[in-house]
Amino acid sequence: MPARSVLAKLVLSPEQERRRRISVRQAAELKNISEDTFRRHYRNLIRQESPRRQSVALGDVLDN
Repeated sequence: MPARSVLAKLVLSPEQERRRRISVRQAAELKNISEDTFRRHYRNLIRQESPRRQSVALGDVLDN
């Protein structure tokens, strides 16, 4: 797994960090609300990445 160690050393610019996708659970934790409440009030921020994965842009969570 050498590829993982390379990614661990990667430093993102502030703009890249804001575009980074995080899970809905992490977004809810940042807002200090439950995941269900986040889904109810911020459903417009959630993007379906695959049949089993939903994510939110970190910058969108911080802006709202």
